[in-house]
Amino acid sequence: MVEEISAIVESVLRRDQVYPDVDLFDQGATSLAYIRIITEINRRYGLSLDGSEVDGVATIERLAQIVVAAAPSAVESNT
Repeated sequence: MVEEISAIVESVLRRDQVYPDVDLFDQGATSLAYIRIITEINRRYGLSLDGSEVDGVATIERLAQIVVAAAPSAVESNT
């Protein structure tokens, strides 16, 4: 799941590499980019996240944990 979320973030931020344990905002994400990342995650996994679920820890690893917890069946079908 970390790899899939990383691909979304790389696409939105237009970067070749992002780091799963570094805050997205420290990697160049803006508020608008963060909303685009959350929107793509929602679209891809059929979720309704609003971005506040990260509890101040906006990393790829944290987003992956949230997706797995929110939609384990969606995660299984994408693996």
